[in-house]
Amino acid sequence: MSKTPTLLANYVEAQAHEATVGSNEVISPGLRRLVLRCPDFASATIEPCDVTAFRVSRNEFRHYTPALIEG
Repeated sequence: MSKTPTLLANYVEAQAHEATVGSNEVISPGLRRLVLRCPDFASATIEPCDVTAFRVSRNEFRHYTPALIEG
């Protein structure tokens, strides 16, 4: 995982949407379905190759592809 300069990571995090975990399901070893809830998601759209990022440390993010957004 590449590292992001902390100053840039702080800026990116400030643009984030606060969400809560709706469900967390293990589909198979190494594969998990995570459902996030956030009012801001109601107006969101997804396109192929979209990516969302989760900050996991001071200067690291993990990137995931959303599968579905339900309004």
